[in-house]
Amino acid sequence: VPWIEEPFGGAETMQLVELIGYASAALLMVMSVPQTVRAYRMGTAGVSALTWWTIAAAVSMWLVYGLRTESTVLIVANVASLVVTAATLLVLAHADSGRWFLSAAGIVCALGLLLVVAMLVPLGVVIAGAVFLPIASRIPQLRASVASYRASERTSVSRATWVLAATGQTGWLIYGVMLGDPALIVVNIVCLVMAIMLLTADFANPGNKSPDLVAAG
Repeated sequence: VPWIEEPFGGAETMQLVELIGYASAALLMVMSVPQTVRAYRMGTAGVSALTWWTIAAAVSMWLVYGLRTESTVLIVANVASLVVTAATLLVLAHADSGRWFLSAAGIVCALGLLLVVAMLVPLGVVIAGAVFLPIASRIPQLRASVASYRASERTSVSRATWVLAATGQTGWLIYGVMLGDPALIVVNIVCLVMAIMLLTADFANPGNKSPDLVAAG
């Protein structure tokens, strides 16, 4: 429930709020692209596949929510997000199996099954997944980044990806504050803090200090 009757200044402010929301959504939509490129070029050391599977699950929940509430914006945004996230999963899976086709087939089947199940369960379950999965998705990568820092192991984690994530979540936090939405505020504070923590671990990691790795970003 918003704590303000009308957001700071009426229609013009609401337009600003919506603009912040769309910009934040766009940033989170493309956040996986730098990680996909980096993993393809430099390998997957230190990159948590579990994080990316959980992100894909979260996007799937938002897509199903959009389908079940007939929200065109949510459908379009999350179809695009799911495609680029699946590309990251494909690169990570190929690094383990060495097989593009089998990896792609497995990812398509797994995500397809998840979408079907999400269409059948109560909407409240989908909403809960959409809220809590983004938080859960950051935990494996944070743990992996901290472990790599402690072991001084070089990683292929894309800093650009997590800067985009942190920026997008800052935008959603502002959006939530302006609308007085406690769920958005809490989720994005937690996700933002974890993104900053894993970026700090990656920057501080002695194994990532070589010039060629720093230049790759």
